[in-house]
Amino acid sequence: MASGGNSSNLRLESENSPPAGPAPGSLLLTARDLAALLGTTPRQIANMVARGQAPASIKIPGLGRRWRRDVVEHWLAVIFA
Repeated sequence: MASGGNSSNLRLESENSPPAGPAPGSLLLTARDLAALLGTTPRQIANMVARGQAPASIKIPGLGRRWRRDVVEHWLAVIFA
């Protein structure tokens, strides 16, 4: 514990952390999900999209860009083959 810290002000990391990745079995991934899967940030995913370096995605009206899990898994298999 940090010196001088008040234990009543400490919170568990899981209370403040975003989800660690996509929900198991989810077919569509958000930028946050994809970032978690790749170990990067949603901003970096946006940069990859702008440069044409991200896997193919679809735009869903009202929801934004989503990636199909099977397309991402294939993209990763090709990159790391």
